[in-house]
Amino acid sequence: MEALRHTHACFATLPAQVVTVCDREGDMDDLFLRARQLDRPLLVRARNRVVNKSATHSKISGEKLTALFDKKKASGSLQIRLPKSKDKPAREAVCDVKVTEITMTPPRNHAKPADGKLPHLSLYAVRVVEKKPPSGSDPVDWLLVTSLKVKTLEQAVEKVKWYCLKFSF
Repeated sequence: MEALRHTHACFATLPAQVVTVCDREGDMDDLFLRARQLDRPLLVRARNRVVNKSATHSKISGEKLTALFDKKKASGSLQIRLPKSKDKPAREAVCDVKVTEITMTPPRNHAKPADGKLPHLSLYAVRVVEKKPPSGSDPVDWLLVTSLKVKTLEQAVEKVKWYCLKFSF
């Protein structure tokens, strides 16, 4: 998490916006909270976490991201170039894109700050799902969560393209 602060400090004088992009290992409540405290944009491939809980200790409210997205219509589709992997050739994946706003509730076991309150975080989520993967291939099914506004297909596609930049490293 300190890397988040150091990275953005290095680029603070640039006229461009710096967005931290992480895979699922970055899907930590503390990272989202730290990014908010530093006012730094974050884009994370998320696990299928519970969101939209009415309270931290609620066991009856909230739902998994996939269940939330299953109720939503696709905003559109996009084509993603997937690189060659160990035993699979590079390929194109045609995916549906869905967007929604979410609220992330602080975890019950989180250490409380001096004022005793942890904020609920208002975030945006994008789901990218491949409907017809080639035989023998796992379908693309990504859950992306971001602190950046995503209300349109164009904004969602931009975030997906940022996430896909990882394939170029």
